[in-house]
Amino acid sequence: MGGQVIMTKAKEILNSGIEQGIERGFEQGRIQMVVDLVNDEVLSIEEAAARVGLTVEEFKKRAE
Repeated sequence: MGGQVIMTKAKEILNSGIEQGIERGFEQGRIQMVVDLVNDEVLSIEEAAARVGLTVEEFKKRAE
């Protein structure tokens, strides 16, 4: 019975990790899309940072 509890907990941890990875991937993709708009001179850095909820400094770091 203890083995089943461990397997259930392991599956919960795995699923949580997968969900976090998906969320991070979406966030990185969204930031990259906005970086591309800045590079194409469609958005200013200030507008881009505001769209992704970052300060200009944070946005510049993530855009590197």
